[in-house]
Amino acid sequence: MLNYTCFQPENEANVAKLLDFELSDQHEIILRSKIAFIALLKWDKEAFFDQLEALSYKRPEAYACFIANPLIILSYLYQSFRGERIEQSAARELNELPHRMQSENPLVTNQLFDFLI
Repeated sequence: MLNYTCFQPENEANVAKLLDFELSDQHEIILRSKIAFIALLKWDKEAFFDQLEALSYKRPEAYACFIANPLIILSYLYQSFRGERIEQSAARELNELPHRMQSENPLVTNQLFDFLI
C-alpha cells in the first residue's frame, strides 16, 4: 500500500490519516516524508517543520533501510529552495546515492520512484 501513496497535494489528508495506525518506523518515515514533501510543494513551512521534527526523533538505525536518508534529503530540498548553503551531510548523502543504487537490495526498486519524485 505504501508503495502506491503519492506526493500529490490532494492526497495529503489520506496519507496523514494512515499515521493513525500502528506503523513500523520504516512506514512512518515513508509517510512523514511524503507529507513533508507535499508541505514543501505547497510551501507550508509549519507543516513541513512539524514532519521534519517528527522525523528527527527517529533513531538513526531506522533510516538504515533507505537508499537515502529522507530527513537529510528533505532538509537539502528546503535549503536549496531557500537558496541557502547546503550542509555537508546532504552533499555526502547525494554523492553516495549512485553507489547505493547499484546494490542488489530489493528496497532500492521500491524507493527509487519516491526518491526521483
